[in-house]
Amino acid sequence: MPPGSGHTAPLRWTTVFSGTMTEVLVCQGLLESNGVPAHILDHNLKVIDPFITGSDAFNVHLQVTEDRAAEAREILDYRPPPGGEAVPRDPAAERVRQLSLRIRWASIVSLTAPFALWLALPYFAAVRDLGYRPPEHGWTIAALVYSAVLIVVVVTRFAL
Repeated sequence: MPPGSGHTAPLRWTTVFSGTMTEVLVCQGLLESNGVPAHILDHNLKVIDPFITGSDAFNVHLQVTEDRAAEAREILDYRPPPGGEAVPRDPAAERVRQLSLRIRWASIVSLTAPFALWLALPYFAAVRDLGYRPPEHGWTIAALVYSAVLIVVVVTRFAL
């Protein structure tokens, strides 16, 4: 629209971070304390009934306007880990973390335990490529064992 026409273009929002509600709230505070306005997509829905939004119920999206997205990503990429110095986030480590979270949530829901086992191969390949075990690797292994035992119990219970 031409300048001075009295109309402004609507703000377009883009996702700059996805994670648990706790992580997203901390990141929102970090961005807003640095002067970057941010909001949580479907915040009320995620608080009231997270499962209404689908299979990735506990994954929350933090959004900023498109014109501030690069600045927001730069701020978020260098946020310090708990008790450590600020370092850029590793995309490979983030992929392993996301796979790990999906496996653990899928095993807890029980009905989606086969999905947890289906994600096991990509998870182990990503951990091998990462070169070290992530901090919550033991919990992910426990979730996979639980899913396997659950499937065996259900199959033997209903097959006999």
